Amino acid sequence: MAKRAPPKTARQAAPDGTERVVIIKGHDAFLRQHFLDKLKEALAKATGLDLDIVRFDGEAAALADVLDECRSPGLLPVHKLVVVDRADAFVKEATRPALERYAAEPDERATLVLRSETWRPGRLDKAVEQVGKVISCEAVGPQQAAQWATGRAQAFHKVRLRADAAQLLVDSVGVELARLDAELAKLATDAEGVGEEAEITAELVRTHVRATREAETPWPLQDEVLSGDPARALAYIELWMGNAPRDQAVPAMWACVDLTRVIATAARMAQAGAPEGVIAKRLKIWPPQRGGVVVGAARRLGPARAAQLHARACEADAAMKRGVHSRRTLETLCVEIASRLSGRPDTR
Repeated sequence: MAKRAPPKTARQAAPDGTERVVIIKGHDAFLRQHFLDKLKEALAKATGLDLDIVRFDGEAAALADVLDECRSPGLLPVHKLVVVDRADAFVKEATRPALERYAAEPDERATLVLRSETWRPGRLDKAVEQVGKVISCEAVGPQQAAQWATGRAQAFHKVRLRADAAQLLVDSVGVELARLDAELAKLATDAEGVGEEAEITAELVRTHVRATREAETPWPLQDEVLSGDPARALAYIELWMGNAPRDQAVPAMWACVDLTRVIATAARMAQAGAPEGVIAKRLKIWPPQRGGVVVGAARRLGPARAAQLHARACEADAAMKRGVHSRRTLETLCVEIASRLSGRPDTR
């Protein structure tokens, strides 16, 4: 068969149904499933046939069985979709040459999909690009995740996700698209307004998502401490700790040590004349408005006091590791940091 030159965007382009071998690789499970679903839709449309889907586990599949499925016609006029999951275990030194030969002359009646979280690129990828696509499904960054959530809310859940709500959602849930989509589905049912006017606000995210996220991770403690309100910090510790074992204070302490480290570094950079945007980018502070809060706190403290605060956090962390009462040490540190950031008298 004549080989097609791959489009320049082969690694990002959605399937169009002409593919006979496809590699779907990357760490984001949602995207791996998303592109497989898109491939199914495209194949059904392009071939006009029903799909006969055959699945293999790459860790146990035999090469002969997989290729036989690709080359064996069905009893009915169908297009075969042969999916090998965990394909990184399937594609190895012993099987790669045969797969490269198959990719050079694939059966037109089937599409072979090699799907895996991890992948070692090689000549097979180049062969696949001539007759199909190599699709990367790597995790996205916070900004891209917020943009994706905005589009997903509008196109799939039929609600408008406000920009500040999208940032807060990613800040609360993280960048995993499957988790974001699950939260969007729940938020959409409580969106304010009806029909095309329905929208998800930051307050709705804060009410319905933030509490769940806070019960799972200590990192939002940083925002409560940055508020400069010791009561907010203590309330968050109560939410995070609950009736959990005392060692749950350890990851919360990590969050405090990391916050003081970032503030101390930001203070040195600000004194050296670095603009707020540069500091936020260099220290990977996100969302953007959080960078302003961190840099503002750093400038108020100055390098010397910020360094002292970081040293104090490290001392508290060391004390906790020595067996000093974990929760009390954490609460004392959070009150001290919040008080210093707000300009209140030291409460130690």
